[in-house]
Amino acid sequence: MPETTVFDKLDTSDMHGRSKRGMAVTLSAQGARFGLQTCSTIALGRLLSPSDFGLIAMVAVVTNFIAMFKDAGLAQATVQREQITNQQISTLFWLNLAISGLLGLLVIACSPLVAWIYDDSRLILLTSALSLPIFLSGFGLQHRALLQRNLRFWEISRSEILGLATGVAVGVCCAFWGLGYWSLVWMQVTTVLVTTIIVLNLVRWCPLRPSLGSGVRDMLKFGANLTGFQFVNYFARNSDNFLIGKFVGGGALGQYSVAYRFLMVPISQLNAPIVSVLTPAMARLSHDHEQRNELYLKYVAIVAWLTVIPISLLVSWGQELVVLLLGAEWNSAGELFEILAIASIFQPISNLTGVLFTSSGNTNKLFRWGICASILTVIGFTIGVFYGVRGVAIAYATTSLMLTLPCWWWCCRSCDLNFSHQIRAVLGPLFIGLVILIITFL
Repeated sequence: MPETTVFDKLDTSDMHGRSKRGMAVTLSAQGARFGLQTCSTIALGRLLSPSDFGLIAMVAVVTNFIAMFKDAGLAQATVQREQITNQQISTLFWLNLAISGLLGLLVIACSPLVAWIYDDSRLILLTSALSLPIFLSGFGLQHRALLQRNLRFWEISRSEILGLATGVAVGVCCAFWGLGYWSLVWMQVTTVLVTTIIVLNLVRWCPLRPSLGSGVRDMLKFGANLTGFQFVNYFARNSDNFLIGKFVGGGALGQYSVAYRFLMVPISQLNAPIVSVLTPAMARLSHDHEQRNELYLKYVAIVAWLTVIPISLLVSWGQELVVLLLGAEWNSAGELFEILAIASIFQPISNLTGVLFTSSGNTNKLFRWGICASILTVIGFTIGVFYGVRGVAIAYATTSLMLTLPCWWWCCRSCDLNFSHQIRAVLGPLFIGLVILIITFL
């Protein structure tokens, strides 16, 4: 990648067209990844035992939480910055590498604790091995951010698909050769390793020596606030599972988690590609608020039409759908699914506010919102758990709806966007969805 492409301002004359093409590529890649993951699950499910998957799931409780901090928001800081120097990116590269290394060591340090909690000595070596993907990913975080910053989504998608395909192939071969749960470990390690190697080869940029005097202080604050938001949001979004498991029971938690996963997986399949494309596109328009807001509202309207009406229909027919697909024993999950659908009607739209906060550099205000919203959400779950798993689901729906308009208002106020424009962008699907809900509850 030539230096002028990496560090100079990007031509923003056709940002709408570029974002459309980027969206098409990213959504296609998302479909390919989903297909690969599905095929690998089927193949490995036939070659491995449930206990093999269970061991990895035990370790994932720790590794997934720690891995959440490996980026520290610094890659997004690179994507958001309108102009950036070689020295700044080099400093962030070494910081990312140091953070990833420390987090990898933290995972290793936690391995005896994980083994003690689950009373299984195998988890010591297994947890230590799964620190490798965290450490290896640190080498490519800034290189991937450079690709994303320059809207090179085809290269990003290609590296991720090739990495995943190689990982799946290695995992299946290892399982076929009888390596058991280690097959799942080597699949993860290979996926991260191959993806990182491809990204490094695509960018062909070598970092300079780090320098804290290179003007990265604001970028570190940006990353710290973004990481803080992710931290409080993680706990708020997982407190419902903890409360149900602790005070209601494992059976109720199973019904709730299946209902939640059934609803959120398709939403995340849509949101993730849009966020990954829209964030750098809007960041490149940070100097032109009118164009930035126009691009944002356009995608708000698209997401609203794609999600509000289908999710409103699920409030009416979700229980029948879950029972049809999973069986009569999941009837409670179907009922919870309909309640959670109410909570999710505006969630995909609200998720886009994070793009506006991030692309405009207002992660400090995003963090403040995250603290307030997380406190209210946890309070709602705490009250709801007194009425069982259904009470938690109702609390989720209630707090989500109550927080929607304040979230939009705070985002618009913080990011120089007219609140009425946000409302107008969703009026059409909102009206139809409201009619569906009224018919449902009559």
